[in-house]
Amino acid sequence: MDAPRPRVASQSMSSPTLETTPAVRVGRAAKVFSYSAEHEPVVTVMPGQTVIVETTSAFGEFALGPGDDLSGLDIDRCDPLTGPIAIAGAEPGDVLEVHIEAIDLEGVGAQGVLPDIGILEWSRLPLEFLAVYDGEVIFPGGMRLAARATATSSKATESSAASRRRPTPS
Repeated sequence: MDAPRPRVASQSMSSPTLETTPAVRVGRAAKVFSYSAEHEPVVTVMPGQTVIVETTSAFGEFALGPGDDLSGLDIDRCDPLTGPIAIAGAEPGDVLEVHIEAIDLEGVGAQGVLPDIGILEWSRLPLEFLAVYDGEVIFPGGMRLAARATATSSKATESSAASRRRPTPS
């Protein structure tokens, strides 16, 4: 006997029109540190509704600066996840389709090494903070890499350009 096919959650499950449903913002303060169905949703949105998700540094709640290293970092409080976000009408086993319209970067990026993790044998390597400008990460020596893939629509491109010109409310 074949296993039942998952139901696809779609816009047809919603009752209000999406044109009149405002976007929902989930702030970076709404965070958890593990993937678990035990976490209560911080918000429930309608299928097809726009959600703006703010994230924070992979270092979580630790304020780190240039020259600091990661040797005392509590990795259980790193890599925070914003949410959870529930979708009205979606049930366990449903397949959800998500469209990412834009990814806007704020502040600087950083790279570092956690002692005894990975292939590098450095016990202390200071963090390197990297500028992000016009969609590119600028490394020491001037090397530049795209911070994201090319926008797939003019709407996403216009949104990204506009957000670089004005501060985003928190």
